[in-house]
Parts: sequence; structure tokens; C-alpha cells
Amino acid sequence: VAVAARGYVNSKITANVGFVGQTSSPVAFHANISPSVRDTAMHMSTATEETTTGSGSLKGIDFIKQSVAQVLNDAFDPKEVARAAALAKLEPKKKKKKKKKKKPQGEEASAVEEPAPEEPALSQEEKDAIGDAAAEAAQPFNVMDTMVTPATKLEFGDYQCNAAMGLAKNVGMNPRQCATAIVDGLRPILGDIMEEPEIAGPGFINLRFKKEYLEQSLMNMANDAERLAVPVTSNKQKIVVDFSSPNIAKEMHVGHLRSTIIGDTLSNVLEFSGHDVTRLNHVGDWGTQFGMLVEHLRDEYPAALNKETSGDVELGDLVQLYKAAKKRFDVDDDFKVRSREGVVKLQAGDEEAYAAWESLCAASRVEYQKVSLVAVRCIVLMFRVFVFCRLISFIASIFSMFVKNRVALDLRLAQHSRIGGAW
Repeated sequence: VAVAARGYVNSKITANVGFVGQTSSPVAFHANISPSVRDTAMHMSTATEETTTGSGSLKGIDFIKQSVAQVLNDAFDPKEVARAAALAKLEPKKKKKKKKKKKPQGEEASAVEEPAPEEPALSQEEKDAIGDAAAEAAQPFNVMDTMVTPATKLEFGDYQCNAAMGLAKNVGMNPRQCATAIVDGLRPILGDIMEEPEIAGPGFINLRFKKEYLEQSLMNMANDAERLAVPVTSNKQKIVVDFSSPNIAKEMHVGHLRSTIIGDTLSNVLEFSGHDVTRLNHVGDWGTQFGMLVEHLRDEYPAALNKETSGDVELGDLVQLYKAAKKRFDVDDDFKVRSREGVVKLQAGDEEAYAAWESLCAASRVEYQKVSLVAVRCIVLMFRVFVFCRLISFIASIFSMFVKNRVALDLRLAQHSRIGGAW
């Protein structure tokens, strides 16, 4: 049970995410941003909330980071650490002595190299000014300074903290002394859930959950089948998740599906946490291409420009419609001028242009739904193929085992028959 819990702690994604900002103002969150930025934002957000985990929930790496950050702020002055770090960078670097190469006999001695000019040394007043500026700009320690990571090896425990290695010089201690000060501060905070912290090597801190705590946490999760003992956030916020926003009158591609799936997943996690989530999939591009499409509809589908009849128009294949309009735009100068003027009319709220634009949006949404259904069917089909392949692999392994055993049996029978032994 304890091993299973450790695996869960080290692999789970914390569900109770609270985003930075006031409760009254919505937080925009785009589903297509880079994973590294998104992960950093989610980690930072969990650190800002004091009650991200309840007494019954399994405490993860975010709780450990918050605890270490609290200890660092209590044990060390961030201003003095920043001052020491700035002054350390001003110290002259020690030059390594270069070994002189022996010259072969008969070679003339080259001219003596002139030493490089020394940089002018800073006065004590200048150094003090730099140190004071660094101290003035210093910020309290946060979760990014804790250097807490999952343990690299099972024998190191569940988590390890490497903050003492980089902090020791700036606080005037050796790494083990610095690690001891951090452990002394962590002991009363983590004493109920962690075993005695271990200082390994020059100053690494290893943390391991107590077996009793893991067992009790798993029991709490088992007794709460709906939420697995994860509490609802106390800092409820309005969060807008922007999905793929596909282009109108153009084909969707895999990038749209990816960001839509990511956005829906994040929305589910945030809703589970208790936030008020709005899923936004913006459909409404503006630009020259839409003036081009509106004018093409004016010539080919005039009913699309009437607000009352625009909903009854069947535009057919939007890709072919776009290609036909683009072809006219490239060869017909009069159509090109009308297209550019059509954009101005659309942006000015012209009723005919707006009705045509809404027809394009409605037809695009129909195509998006078709693509979504196809994607779902593909996922279901892939799952079935996966299960079928695993089943075939299992049957093949059983058959292979049977064949190997039969061959081994035949070999032993043949060996006995050769030597005249009885089976």
C-alpha cells in the first residue's frame, strides 16, 4: 500500500489549481501555449494559495515546496542573501596558470607576450552601492528557489531538496550547515507526514513519507470515491479557456484538434477544483479574405446576403468556395477592389455583408462538428485496434510458449531414444 501511494504521489498532477489574480477578474488561459510555460504557470498558481490541500488529501510536491519556501524565509534574510550574491559576482576571478610549452631546440625565442591590461577595481563605496541596490530589489524566497524535485532514486526517499548547495555561500555557511538549518525548520512542519529528513553527501536533503501517513491518506481517498479527498479550492476564480479557434471557410488540421483536447482537459481539471470555467472557441475572423468571400457570395449565392434567407442557403464545400473566390481575386482587378471595399463594409456593420459572414460562420461550424465526430470515431477505432493488437500479442506469447515447450519435449525424447534410455 505504501509503495502504491508513493507512486501516486510522484506521478499525480495536482488537481486543485488556483490561478494568480483577483477573484472578481477573469483569468484568460490559452490552450495552445507551450507546455513548459503552461506547466510553470500551473506550478506557480498552486504556490499562491495557502489552503491548496486539505487534511485528508495526499500532500504532493507543491506542499513540500511551499513548506521549504516558508523555512527559507524564516531562517535567512532574502535581502542579505541578495546582497551577498551581488558582491560575490564582483570578486575577481582567479586566473589559471598556463603551462609553458617547451620549444624545440634551434627555434628562436618569440617575443615576450605583454600581460593583458587589468580592469579597474571598484571602490568600496561602489561595491556597497551595488549591494544596497540588490538588497532593495530582493524578493522573498518562493517555490522556484526551493529546488525540490522527486527523488532520482528509490533509496533517496520520495523528494529531495538541493537548496542548501546554492544558498550556503551567500549565507556564510558550508552546505551541510545550511542544510541542517533548513531541516531544523522543516521538522515541525513536516513531522506528522514525513520521516526524519536525511542530509546526504555535501548537503542534499532527502524526504520520505511516513508509511502510516500514506496508508491513512489512501483510506481517506477510498472513502471519498467522488473527489478522492481532494478539497474544493478556497480561492474560486472566473477562468476563460481559449480553445483552438479554427479559421472560417478553411479546413481544420491536427493542431486545432490538439489544442481543443488540451483545452477541454484543463477545463475539466479546473472545474473539478471548483473554479468557474468558461470554454471559449472564438469563430469570427475579419480580413481581406472575408471581403473576398462576401463578394463571391454576392455573385454566386445572393440569398446568403439576406438576413431572412441566409440560414437556408447550402454553401456546400467551403474549401472549394474559398478556392473559387481566391482564383477570382488573383485575376480580376474589379473583384479585388470590391473585396477590399467589402471588408470595410463588414467592419462597419453592413447588413448584407454581416448576413453573408454569418452564413459562412454557420457553415464552418457544421464542418467543425463533422471533423469532431470523425476524430472521436478515430480515437475509438484506435483504442479497439490497440486492444485487438494486445490480445493478438497475448495469444502469440501463449502459442510461442507452447511451441518452445513442445520443442524442448521433442528434443528430450530424441535424446533419450539415441542413448537407449527409457522415458
